[in-house]
Amino acid sequence: MPRPKSTAPHLRRSLASAQPARALTPGERVLARTVHKNLSANRPGLSVAFVENNMRKHGLNHTYASAVASVRKSLPRASPESRFIRSGRIPKRFDQARAQKIGERFLSRTWVQEHRVKREEPNTDPLPRSRRARIEGVRLPKKDIEPILVQARFAVETFLSQLPSDQRTKALAKVFDLVRSENLNVRGALEEYSTTDAKKMRKAGTEFYENLNETGSTYQGMMSDETGKSHLRLGWSKDKLVYATPIHEVIHVLQKLKYVKVDVPFAYSIDRLYALEKRKVLVKGAVADPRGNEFDRMPIVLNREKSGRIEYEEEAEWVEPLGTKIGEWVFKNLKGSDRWEYMRLRCDGKTHAGALAMIRGQPRRKAA
Repeated sequence: MPRPKSTAPHLRRSLASAQPARALTPGERVLARTVHKNLSANRPGLSVAFVENNMRKHGLNHTYASAVASVRKSLPRASPESRFIRSGRIPKRFDQARAQKIGERFLSRTWVQEHRVKREEPNTDPLPRSRRARIEGVRLPKKDIEPILVQARFAVETFLSQLPSDQRTKALAKVFDLVRSENLNVRGALEEYSTTDAKKMRKAGTEFYENLNETGSTYQGMMSDETGKSHLRLGWSKDKLVYATPIHEVIHVLQKLKYVKVDVPFAYSIDRLYALEKRKVLVKGAVADPRGNEFDRMPIVLNREKSGRIEYEEEAEWVEPLGTKIGEWVFKNLKGSDRWEYMRLRCDGKTHAGALAMIRGQPRRKAA
């Protein structure tokens, strides 16, 4: 029997390329995900599938170092927009709209990946199912919207009680326009500081990414410094620990609209007091009361407007714990409507002593 002729080299290569690629083993898939996670922070747009296909193409006996080197070698040249996202420096031929689109998709994928890792941990928010819901937001369910309306009305009636009824109605309409009915989303997070400044948007995106990486969740609520638009996360109403998030965000909105002068740290005091009165949380016995000048501690003032509105620095680490302590002190030491009159006076710029003096100088009122 004659010996068959050997296949020509170019045909052997064609036949080899036509063979189906062997599936990665579980260990190789873990390696691919590890490589992707460590590279994707600096390469928005990199997918797990790209890393896996690269490992198949260049051999399956990779170490971590060789896999990283192989993927980096195979990556196409980064676009100006990707270089900006990585470095923060704006290169030539930079397109901000395209950079925002790349950033939005990257954060949407990160949200899915980190949620899968941490979804069994307590207080992890539900994951919006579609990419559109994660990037642009969709309407919150009725059970999430109704408490927002209730708390917004309460805040306006309480903190704008000195205004005529028709002006309070107009103020409430403005609040409803800014406290959005869509879930907290990537686009809203990117526009937290600015809708036009690329570097500020990158800063907001970096903070959002870090929060996803740490918790697997979005923020509880968020307000844009530029537009005043506020969003709450999907499913927030199921979590008792964030029951009063809407009134917290409404206080920030009222300050943005110049109806109240001071919102920091009292937004935290107000949401704590509201939750305590509704018996959604308990007083933390181990938390010490504010002492001395702590009642009047304020962030650094950046700007004082003629209208009386004050612009403060970004919230510092001490703001939340101090605001919470003040809210608990008010709940324990004042009664009925005096609690809310105290908070209204503090948001109007009165000192701790001044607010107490005004309350004690007024005739007693029945609790609301």
